[in-house]
Amino acid sequence: MKRKLLIAILIFSICDFYGQDKKEEGKVYDGWTFIFKSKKTNHELYYQLLKENTVWFKTVYNKPKKHEEITLLNTKEHTIISDVVLYVFDCESKEIGIKSNGYWTKDAVVDYNQNSSVKMKIPFPDTMESFYLEYYCENIKNK
Repeated sequence: MKRKLLIAILIFSICDFYGQDKKEEGKVYDGWTFIFKSKKTNHELYYQLLKENTVWFKTVYNKPKKHEEITLLNTKEHTIISDVVLYVFDCESKEIGIKSNGYWTKDAVVDYNQNSSVKMKIPFPDTMESFYLEYYCENIKNK
């Protein structure tokens, strides 16, 4: 009897340990709401609402990547773990625009751009921008 109980506890412990890295859509992790994990790339996608019609989307890479930041004076190489983009949405016009974007290392945001004005556009079908627009309009806008 004790042996069966010990085996059952061991099995439940292993199942719980291996199930911990599964994330739930809509659940908040470190201030970011989880959307999904790509089956193709294993990257994780999150969002964070900034204000009405303006949302940060973050892609966390399954492995750090090398990225070259090119400035007027030199080139710097960074190891980046994710990228972030601040999108502006217009659901009625079905348009999207980029307000800001950058790359995260383990220590800071690097190679970032901020736009004083946002050029809105209709995204091409079957692109990440069309996914973001649809996801925002159907899932985030009326929360």
